[in-house]
Amino acid sequence: MNKITIVEFESRLKDYVEQARLGREFTLLDGEEPIARLLPFRLEEVLRVREPLDSSSSLKDVPMPPPLDLGIDVVDLLLEDRRVDH
Repeated sequence: MNKITIVEFESRLKDYVEQARLGREFTLLDGEEPIARLLPFRLEEVLRVREPLDSSSSLKDVPMPPPLDLGIDVVDLLLEDRRVDH
């Protein structure tokens, strides 16, 4: 996948859009950080939502897995994680 900067993208927008139309993909960078992707549109990739089958069970009928025995209180883990600077 080709990487392009915001400045380059802005200056050649029409060219990049045409290349995407022809099937090329681009990653848009803000400095060194990837922030967006320019992809060709493909009709077959559009999300299609379907109704569930009649035989599908309800989520409330799905059994929960057994709890993990971690040997430590999960609340203590959460509090410890929140104290650490990331």
